[in-house]
This record gives sequence, structure tokens and C-alpha cells, in this order.
Amino acid sequence: NELPEAQQVAEYLQCDWQPRTQTGGNFMEALHDVAPFYDEPYGNPTSVAMRTLAKLCREQLVVVLSGQGGDELTAGYPGRYDWVMQTPEGKPIDDALHQTLFTSFVTWRDGRQHMLAFDAVSPAEELSPVMRQEFDRLNRVLYGDVKRNLPDYLVALEDRMTMSASLEARNPLLDHRVVDFLMALPSSMKIRDGQHKWPLVSLLRRYLPDEMVDRPKRGFTPPMGKWLVDHGPELAELIRSMEAMGPTIFQPRWWDYLMSGQYQPQHTMPIFYAVMLAMWFKHFGFYVSGLGTHETTHDHWHAAFAEQSPGAISQGQWFCQAMENFTRGQSVRLVGSESDPCDYYAFLATGCGLTVVESANETANETAGHVVLIGFDALAAGPFAGTTVVFLPFALAEKARMESALQKAMTRAHLRGYQAVQTDELHGVLIARFECDAPETRDKSSQIPSITASTG
Repeated sequence: NELPEAQQVAEYLQCDWQPRTQTGGNFMEALHDVAPFYDEPYGNPTSVAMRTLAKLCREQLVVVLSGQGGDELTAGYPGRYDWVMQTPEGKPIDDALHQTLFTSFVTWRDGRQHMLAFDAVSPAEELSPVMRQEFDRLNRVLYGDVKRNLPDYLVALEDRMTMSASLEARNPLLDHRVVDFLMALPSSMKIRDGQHKWPLVSLLRRYLPDEMVDRPKRGFTPPMGKWLVDHGPELAELIRSMEAMGPTIFQPRWWDYLMSGQYQPQHTMPIFYAVMLAMWFKHFGFYVSGLGTHETTHDHWHAAFAEQSPGAISQGQWFCQAMENFTRGQSVRLVGSESDPCDYYAFLATGCGLTVVESANETANETAGHVVLIGFDALAAGPFAGTTVVFLPFALAEKARMESALQKAMTRAHLRGYQAVQTDELHGVLIARFECDAPETRDKSSQIPSITASTG
């Protein structure tokens, strides 16, 4: 709780002071709230707190300023960077793997070997040539954090959590001119007389009295250890949901420990990493080939991505081409059926710049505006209004059925154009555009389309 100190600074600078206090909450609900905003397994325990802060800020603000980057550019973490200055000459502090072992978020030596069932490769290895050649001892390590920890961990956290609340966080210290200047400073100007972040602290003293500046550094970390211990059985059940891949990732003893649900606070971070991996798997595992034991029904729109077959990809491309019959920004209604659900196509239509005002997985007789009919059932019974586009996936063996369905549709609306394309060896799609003119203006001589032998 830094409310007293924050109030003191705000009053000194004559700022508008509006404190907020957040207490309690459901930890499991908070995890499920945070996870979908990361499309990768992301293990920063501050996510829950940052998401809460962003939502509170968004009540009155649209843009906020952040000090992100100050620690990485001017050595702001005493425990993280003091070892560099204290390591005797000749020790391999500029070796990328050595740096990773000491600064890793798996904070005990050989921790990865005890946790993981495979050899973990240091993400800093690609940095080692630059680290050896361009900077002094401390700046080598700072450079590694600027290139790796800052963009992949801290900026990712802030950007995802603020944008999840429609709040824009701007980072003046990450202006490229500021970064170039601070990285060019020698280590002696970043840690001076035991003072970390010496340039920024010196600037701060111009605007605040010493008693407001000389305070210990505090993190923004929630009581994650307590939460994990209190919710151990629930978390073990969550982790068990990735049983298909868990034993291939974790060492057997560690996997058994995760399954027990009887957690200890000293293992907080690696347990939390496993939890977030399981949470990612629950939300996004169906993207990854071979991870098929997820709770996703066959009609979930992500299933098309899980398959990733050439036919499915081609079908999505042709649907996007069909949407070119509308003008970007127009509102359209999608009508499908249980066998041809709308969710995936609504996602594609939105990506094409259209506004999906309603999507329904059943046919209906009432609608307004423009319509997209998806599948045989929708074409047979669905509404025609304004510009109606038919998107009809079919097996090549169903060519006669496709022709009959199109012929019947031509008695209900004016056929303006069509295209039938083969998407793979066994399947094709029909794209047809209808206009709802008066019956007497319809062209009775329109021909049934032939199949174009093309995979798109």
C-alpha cells in the first residue's frame, strides 16, 4: 500500500488526487479474465494487478504515461544488477547462458533442469556477440534486458493489460532518442555511490524534496504465493486439463507435484508458470497440431484453424473474396445452420471490414439490410434482403444438389453473378450474389454455374 506516499507527492505537485483501493476478489476468475489477452503462455504474476489498475484508470482516463524502461536503461534493480559489479574480473558475466542463469525468472540454479523434460535454450544467446563487443560490464547485461526482458515480458504485460481496458499507455523513456542516450552512458553514471538509476534520481530531485525521493523500491507483485497455496486443488485440476502434453514438458517428479495440488510458497513462480501454461492451453491449445484434448466443440470457429488443411484455408480465402460484394463498413447479417455455423465466418467478415450486426446458426424469415447465407440449409430457407451473398461449401459429389439449390434460389431473387471453385480434391465452394428485385425483373435464363478446377 503506497497510498500515503502517493498522496504526499500528489499534494506537493498540486495534482488532482483520486485514490482507489482494491481488495479481495476471486483469484480463479481473475486468471480466466487475464489469460485470453495473451496469445502465448505468459508468466508475469503482475498481470492480475495490472489489469485491475487499467480498468480503474479507464473509468476517467484514456491515455496514461508510464515509466517503463527506466530500470532496464539505468540499472534500477539492485538485486538483479549488483552481482554484475560484484563479480570478480575473469568471471563470464558476458556469457549469455551465465547471464540467464543469474537473472532468470526461474530463480534457483539448475531450476529449469528440475522442472522441464527438455533442454531449455537461452533466449539471450543471439545477443552474446553484441554484448561482448560494444558495452562495458553492466551495460552488456542491461542491453540483454532491453532486448529481451523489456519487450517480451514487461512491455508485453503493460500493453496487453492496458489495451484490454481500452486504455493507452505511453512510454516516454522508451523514445528511441532517450534509449540511445541512456545506453551510451557508462556504468559509473548509472550506479554511483550505491545509488541505482542515478540519472533519473538526480533529475527527480529537481522537482521533489529528498524525503520523497529517498524511499526503498517497491514492486507491483500481488500475494501470488498465498493465492496458489489457497487454491491448490483447483489449480491442479486446471493443470490436469493439459495432460496430453504436460508429461512431455515437465519432469515426472515435477508433474506429480503439480498434480498433487499441495503447493509450497517457495515454489511460487514455477507453479505459476505451469498454471499460465495450462491456462493458455485451455484457451489456445486447439491452434497447435497434436494437442487435441481440449474442451472445444466441433462448431467452434477456432476449429478451422486447428485443422489447418489446405481446403479449410482456401475456403476461408474464398469467403473473404465473397465479402468484396459489400463495401467496407457496411452492416451484414450472417445466417447459417448447425452444420454450417456462423462464428468462424463472422470472424472473417469482421476482418474484411464489415460490421456483423447479428449472426445466427439457424435460418430465419425476418431480417434487415444485407445478408450472407452460409450452407445448404440457409440457402433453402433463409431470408433474402438487399444484397444477398450465398456462400455454399459442398462436396464435389454434391454437385447436383448444389445446382438444384441454386435453381430454386433463382425463383426467389435476382441472380447477379456467381462463381464455383474447387478448393481441394473433394470439395468446392459456390459464391453467388442476389439482389431482391421485383419478381418480374428477375432473369429466368440464368445458367447453373460449372465447376472451375482451381484450388484458389
